[in-house]
Parts: sequence; C-alpha cells; structure tokens
Amino acid sequence: MAGTGTDIRSLSHDEVTGRIREAWADLLGRGDIGPDDDFFSLGGQSLAAVRAVGLLADRLGVALPLQSVYEAPTPRALAERVRDPAYAGLGGPVQAADGASAAPLSWQQEWQYRIEQLVAGSNIYVSFVRFDLFGRLDAGAFAGALLGLVRRHELLRTVYEDGPRGITQHVRPHAGVELDEHDLTDLADGPAAQRLQALARAFSRRGYDLATDLGLRVMLAHLPGGRANVIIAVHHINFDGWSRDVLLDDFATLYRAAADGRDEADDTEPAAPRVSYADFARWQRGRFDAAEVAGHLGFWRDAVRGGTPRPPAPQPPHGAAGSPAEPTFMSRRQGVAIGRDDSGRFAALAGAAATTPFISCVAAFGVVLADWLGCERLPVATITANRTWAATNDVVGMFCTVVPIVVDVSGGPTFHEVLARCRTAGITAMAHQEYPFEHVCLTMGGEVMRELSEGMRYGIALHPAVGADRPLGDELVLVQRRPELLGQDEGEVDPSTFDLTLELRESADGLGGHLAYQTDTVGAAAARALAERFAEVVRRAGEDPHVPVARLLRG
Repeated sequence: MAGTGTDIRSLSHDEVTGRIREAWADLLGRGDIGPDDDFFSLGGQSLAAVRAVGLLADRLGVALPLQSVYEAPTPRALAERVRDPAYAGLGGPVQAADGASAAPLSWQQEWQYRIEQLVAGSNIYVSFVRFDLFGRLDAGAFAGALLGLVRRHELLRTVYEDGPRGITQHVRPHAGVELDEHDLTDLADGPAAQRLQALARAFSRRGYDLATDLGLRVMLAHLPGGRANVIIAVHHINFDGWSRDVLLDDFATLYRAAADGRDEADDTEPAAPRVSYADFARWQRGRFDAAEVAGHLGFWRDAVRGGTPRPPAPQPPHGAAGSPAEPTFMSRRQGVAIGRDDSGRFAALAGAAATTPFISCVAAFGVVLADWLGCERLPVATITANRTWAATNDVVGMFCTVVPIVVDVSGGPTFHEVLARCRTAGITAMAHQEYPFEHVCLTMGGEVMRELSEGMRYGIALHPAVGADRPLGDELVLVQRRPELLGQDEGEVDPSTFDLTLELRESADGLGGHLAYQTDTVGAAAARALAERFAEVVRRAGEDPHVPVARLLRG
C-alpha cells in the first residue's frame, strides 16, 4: 500500500482484488464483500464512489477516474483498472507540507475571499451548525471540546492577508473561541423559545472580518428542562457541507475525552488529520498544467454550449413601472415535500438503474425545467464534495465546487431513458470535479467566465439525512438540527446566483426541502407550480419509469 513501500506492479490480480475488498469493507462498514459483489448493490452511492477512488489512491498509489467505479463496480473487475500502468503514480495524493507559516488560498477560497470583500460585514457567507444538548452539560468539557476543535483544525485559527505576495492564509499558533452564553432556565417554555429565537437572529446576522476574527463563533443557550441549544458559526471560506459532520464527530469525541479528564489531565493534543487544508491549497495550485486546464474547459464549454434559456415569464422589474431595474439577485423559498412511499419508490428506481437517488433527482428536476423552458438539453449545476483523496475526508475546509450535469430529453424518451443519459452525464461530470469552477472565474477572463456562467442558471443539491444522535456520556446526548438559515422570517430573502436552486434533504419522512427562486426572474406562482410539478414527476416516475416523459408531465 502507499506509504508502506508496496509497489502495485508487484501485486497479483488476486492480491489487488483483496485490497479493493478491504478498502470497500472499511468504507461501507461491511466485512463480507466478495470479489464479484457490486459496489452500488452494497449501498455505495456517488459520494461513496468518490471516497472509494480516494482510498485506492492512498492505499495503492493509483489515480483512477471516478467513472471506473461505475464501469467496473466489482472488486474483481476494478482490479483490472487498478493494474493498468496508465494510472499508476498519477496525480499523487495531497501530502503534508513542512509547516510553512503562510500558504496560498485554494481556488475556492480565493473566490470566496474576493466576493466577501464586496459584502464585507454581511452574514451572507457564514455557515451554521445547530444542535441541542439533552442532559447534564459539563461546562468545562464543553469549552475544552471547542478549544480542541480549534487545535485540531488549522483552518479554524487561520486569518487572511492581501499583501505584496497576493492573498495568503496564516495559521495562528494559538487561538480561542468566541463563546456567547445565555441562561434562560428561569423562563417558562414559551418566553424561553421567543428569547432564543431573538438571540439566534442577532447571532446569525453578524459578519466576519477575515483578517482578524476568530474562526469559530459559538452561541450556547441554557433552556428549561435540562436542554441547551448550540449554534456554531464558521465562515464559508473555511467550511463546506461535508465539514459539518467532521466538526460534529470531532466535537463529540473531544467532549467525551474532556469529560473523562483525558485531555486536560495529561495535556495531550488530539490526533490531528494527516494533512491540513493549507496542504490541499498548495497541492491544488500546482495540480493543473495547461493541457489539463484546456481539457476541463472543453468539457465545460460542451456542457453549456448554446447557453441556457431564461425563464419564460420573468417578473416585472423592481424599479418604476416600464423601466429597467438593477438586478437584486435575491431569492425566496418555495417548500417541496415528497412522502416516504413516493420517495422510497423513486430511490428504488435509482438502484435498479445502477445510479444514485441524487442523479434521479437531477433527471426529474431537469425534465420539469426543460418542459418549462421549452428546450431539449439543459445543464444543471450540481455541488460536488471534491474530496477525491481519502486524507482530506477528516479535514474541515472549503473543498466543494460546481459541475454541470446535462439533462437530455430529446427524441421523446421515457424517464428511464432520461435517467440513463443523466447517469452517463453525471459520471463524466464527476471526472472533472477536481478542476474547480472558481479557477475559471479567477484566471480565464471575463468573456470565458460569462460564457460558462450564462450556461448555468439552475442548480440542485441533495443533502444527506441529518446524522444520528451522538451520545456525549451517560447523561448527555447531542441531537443535530436540520441545517437552515437561522433567524429567517417568512418574508425575508437570500442572495442567489442561480435563477432556481432545488435543495433537498433525505429523512425518515421522505424527501423534503425548498425551491429557491430569484425574485428578479421568477415569480412566486411559477415557483409553486414547478415545485408541485417536480413532486408529481417523482411520484409518477417511481410508479412507472417506462412512461414517455411527455405523458409523465401531462398525467
């Protein structure tokens, strides 16, 4: 294995197959994987496939394209790809650097930094993790766990400087945590809930100064009945969706250690990740040569060729009647709810098509949008985790980027046929996830950026179900709350770069979320109709995917 001196060329086919079986067993939490077991039938999904490729890179020193797992989904078949000399030693994994004090920003970070300067002091790009604690809270262990997070993850004690060498990130050797604590235990339940809402609103509306502010900002409210509410705020330059579970898992581990006296008693540091985010940023900056960039740009331009139609009935401008108005880029939300039975059948449809529930949702959303826009081909922007190396899986950071998946409804296909096309398009798109769209925005010039941006007006994200409760000891349990924009009134709006963004989350009750619609271009009635149409397509496709799409849409 990589790091142990094993050369992949010295291993037999059966030995490589065995290594793959071991990697999949670790990844999927199973111990009974056979050489001909199908990765996706075992429960692997798109994110798991990304992690599988990263594990093979770490353990066998090969850089397989993501589509290899889809094209050769058994250990025996994949071993043939792994042993191909074309992949050995390519795109070596992120390695820890020598601890230099300053590092460049990743492309994602630099883009985030530059747009943050345009809205300095705003909370637009602040991410939140919210959870409840039920039971007896140990204040010392709570504070110790927060400090442990900052020690463990360098990005939570990093500041940013725009100087003669460009924008750089600097890791502070020591940093604290900003804790905003409130005791509401003397209030009745109703007044306590109202006070908590006001406190959450005030806390969540604060912005960040990236040059000076502490990376971790926490609000702790003690409530009646032995409950506490916690909100953790982190700037998006330091944090993506994957980081949420990393942070919560580490907090739980650190709290238990502190409560047991294992951390403070012997003053030992928690085990740090093998690499830091700064290591990833350095690696990424040197990752692409001109030929690779050209290949990635070719994919993007093909995906968005011809642009994307605008909504058929845009909203009247926000300025005076009959006169144009400056775009506000603000959006409102329309709820989407799909029951457990319908979402279950839809998920089963994905499994039968050897793809994932996410790709099925992309297909359904694309079918609805293409019908609404009157087109046969539509790129849908999707968020990808972009953690292709296993060493980055336990790092808090901003890794995610955007890739387009093309939905093709030409030729009067059935939904099953559209889904197959989306599966192929998704595999192709994921092969380009290491190349961040932010690189285009920062280096390719305004004309290229406009060409690609104009081709992506519609986005989708499928978030995993909220994690299981985490025990913090015999007398305390952490219960994660559904991620949301805190302190948002029904009449408030959020900024959005897409005309429409469908955000969904899996739960025991089914599939739910919202359709965010940009108020400059889409009206409330249209958004409501699209959300209802999406839910109806999911229901009908789950019942019979072999119905032509045109009939699926019309009932």
